[in-house]
Amino acid sequence: MAISFEEIIGRTVLVAVKTLDRNKKELSRKEFLGVVVSGSIETGVIIRDTATGEKFAFPPELRNFVPARPGIYKLEPSGTSIMNPDYTAVWKIYPKAQ
Repeated sequence: MAISFEEIIGRTVLVAVKTLDRNKKELSRKEFLGVVVSGSIETGVIIRDTATGEKFAFPPELRNFVPARPGIYKLEPSGTSIMNPDYTAVWKIYPKAQ
């Protein structure tokens, strides 16, 4: 079942942003717990980092949001424990094609 923007607004999401090289090797990773502030096809998804208050804009790709299984998650590399987020979401950043 597909989710909607309305379903994710106000929900917690464990976000991972991975930067990869041309061979898909991970160069860097940022993970944080956020709250979805807004979302639409036009504006994308805005997520506020619960630790810093900083807002991040992501593409409007709802398929990236996966319901999280209940449990404790550890953020990398900080090791901070997060309990029972509503969703997980991963975005991968690849280098521009030349």
